[in-house]
Order: sequence, then structure tokens, then C-alpha cells
Amino acid sequence: MPQKPTVGRTVRWVPPTTLPGEPKDAHRAATVAEVTPEGLTLFVMHPSVPGSYVYGVQEDQSAATKGTWHWSAREE
Repeated sequence: MPQKPTVGRTVRWVPPTTLPGEPKDAHRAATVAEVTPEGLTLFVMHPSVPGSYVYGVQEDQSAATKGTWHWSAREE
């Protein structure tokens, strides 16, 4: 059964841009704050920037599209 995003779950967010000195493929941890028909509202965690919200974020499990979210890979 596929996972369903719900408030409080942790996902990975692929930012549309990165800060100077960060890898271009950096992903950030984010907590789902709201689920809407337009997408997710995420609270994004970043060590250099106070937490911020992003709105209407769409899913992309390939993790290739900037500005999207995906589930974290499970490590065994």
C-alpha cells in the first residue's frame, strides 16, 4: 500500500535553488504542515536559515524535479 502524506509526517523537499556553497542536489528535511488539493504545505528545516513554509508542493518520487517533495529512502 502506498504511503499517504499526513500532517506531522517527515518528507524530503528538493529546493528550487540552493545557497552558495551547498551542493546543487541538496535536499532538506520537511514536516507536512497541511495537505490541500493544491499540494502540501511544508515546514522546511535548514541549518543556516530559520525554518520556513513552502506552499502547494507537488510530489515527485524520482526526486529529480526542483521544488517538489518525496519520501525519504529507508535504510535497512
